[in-house]
Amino acid sequence: MGISIFGDTSSDNYNAALALRPALEELIGERGDVRIVVGAFTPGCQVQDTDLLVLGVCTGVVPIPEELLAEELSSRPARLSNFAIAIEVKGHPPEAIRFEGNQVLVRYINRANGQVEWHGATDQNLKQVHSLKTYVERQGFRSPFWLSALWLRNVPARALPKVQSNILGADVTAKDFLRAIVNQRHEDIKRDLHKPWQNSFVRCGRDDAATEVKNAIDIFTRRIEASPLDRQKIERITKRTVEPELPEYMKKLGSQLLIFRGRGGSGKTVRLLQLANRLREDRGARVLFLTYNRALASDLRRLMHLMGIRENLDDPTVSIRTSERFFWELMSAWGEAPPIQEGEPFPAEEFQAKKLVLRELFAGESRETLQQEEAWKAHPSLFNWDFVLIDEAQDWPTEERDILGALFGPNRIIVADGVDQLVRRDGRCDWTLLAPTESRQIVPLRKSLRLKANICAFVEAFVAASHLEWDMAINDEVLGGRVIVVVGPYTQHVHSRIMGEHQAAGNRQVDALFCVTGSSGSTSTGIGATLQQWGEQVWDGSIAANRDTFPENVQQFRIVKYESCRGLEGWTVVCLDFDRLLQRQLEEGLRRPKDLFETQQEVADRFSARWGMIPMTRAIDTLVLQVSPHSNAAGVLTAIAKGRDYVEVIGG
Repeated sequence: MGISIFGDTSSDNYNAALALRPALEELIGERGDVRIVVGAFTPGCQVQDTDLLVLGVCTGVVPIPEELLAEELSSRPARLSNFAIAIEVKGHPPEAIRFEGNQVLVRYINRANGQVEWHGATDQNLKQVHSLKTYVERQGFRSPFWLSALWLRNVPARALPKVQSNILGADVTAKDFLRAIVNQRHEDIKRDLHKPWQNSFVRCGRDDAATEVKNAIDIFTRRIEASPLDRQKIERITKRTVEPELPEYMKKLGSQLLIFRGRGGSGKTVRLLQLANRLREDRGARVLFLTYNRALASDLRRLMHLMGIRENLDDPTVSIRTSERFFWELMSAWGEAPPIQEGEPFPAEEFQAKKLVLRELFAGESRETLQQEEAWKAHPSLFNWDFVLIDEAQDWPTEERDILGALFGPNRIIVADGVDQLVRRDGRCDWTLLAPTESRQIVPLRKSLRLKANICAFVEAFVAASHLEWDMAINDEVLGGRVIVVVGPYTQHVHSRIMGEHQAAGNRQVDALFCVTGSSGSTSTGIGATLQQWGEQVWDGSIAANRDTFPENVQQFRIVKYESCRGLEGWTVVCLDFDRLLQRQLEEGLRRPKDLFETQQEVADRFSARWGMIPMTRAIDTLVLQVSPHSNAAGVLTAIAKGRDYVEVIGG
């Protein structure tokens, strides 16, 4: 009972929560249970951060003064039953705030041209409400009816517009807070007037039991705990010195196209994140990180949340978005987004065609000319970035490269190029075409930063057996590592032994990664249910509905499809049905184009092996490869294992 505050105690919004508490104590006191959530996180939704949530369930009588009710609603007493309200907190001075009726606009600096522009804070608040509803429903619960409020902490109440609204002034009182609720729930009270009750009720749940509000409290007051591997990642990202040449990068950032080029495990993604964080801290930059991999985007959002990085329109930040979402919002801004019918599949072909339309639309344009367009001015949150970072750039469609080049200019773009790791396209996307030689820098990354030495040596042997190129140097500073080849099923006994050693090394379940084919009929498809039968908890990213979420519990094992594992890592990585992956990609390779100097079988063998290298380079310490006993992969892997004391073969 009473008022409780949850969230980052070091943030400005926590101070806002402390300032709001006296008003809530006056309003509710011991007559209910109220939770204030600071920085509520809704990953994968349109808006991912909400400054404050106030969720309350009244257990005693909280009357609504008659003066707050419209005349037609005041024929009988009204009470507050429960509430769920999203509050956007603004610390702007009065001169940086403009009112248009009951709408609030705030002043911000356009990062593209340095000009002062205005942004609709009311619209942002409504998007938060929609995101909160979506997020709760994705958790499998019915959402409460979310209310919204704008709290202008430096604008006195007397300066607010004299219209019915959800705007709170600087010194918010209990009556002000209650008024913001009542103004949005008149229909509730009107419906109750037709019921044979002594009182009318204001609520955000379906009834006085407030089940929806209580579920929302449970969801948003969960603490997301950092695992040992999370802490290592954060330490790497926030490390002040990456390489002796980093200061040279920093001097040139903003004046050249920067490309990190290296194979899987060379640290491309972490380089991007290190630079992003340093730009945010040292330059106050707003950095947009784009990836087409939804599983990676979810993983990185979780990491940003653990680091306390939040997203506001004019504040330094690092924002993680999928390329699909970004280009969809871009199409919407220009009125080119294809319609989506409820219950129908995503219109992939139309989406692709519209990207080509955008490229033609932007041809010959520059950042300076495009920012004069009404679409740009109407969607500041889409364009207000100082730098744009591109992960796995070699696998992006050329039209996406050209669109980003026009929108942001090559000098604001930093890319990670994975050389020949191609999943989405046949040929490499050449980002150097965006800038002349003197205006770009390519930084080769040739040392393994993720894989321990033994795993790197095993991958090197696999590459040699597959006749592929490999220029990754074993990192002698990261010794150890082991490989386990499971020939036959991945049994509970094998699982218990491997994961027992995983946890004995100080890791949590979330620090392990399972990769599956997702193919019908494969044994790995049901691994989520199997692990649960064994008493484990899982986050199953192989299920489409989960791909925009992330593990919220360190006791959850992560499961992803092979297509989604790039950029991810685990202390222990279990590759299930690895032979099926290789066979499937071999069959795909037989349909790939070839040149005059190679056979179709050679093309297919290399294509399959390159795919195999992607999950093999996700492991830090322990790589587990599970294959069928009579598969070609079993023969290749057991042959490589001979004479290598760090490789264990189970079964077969």
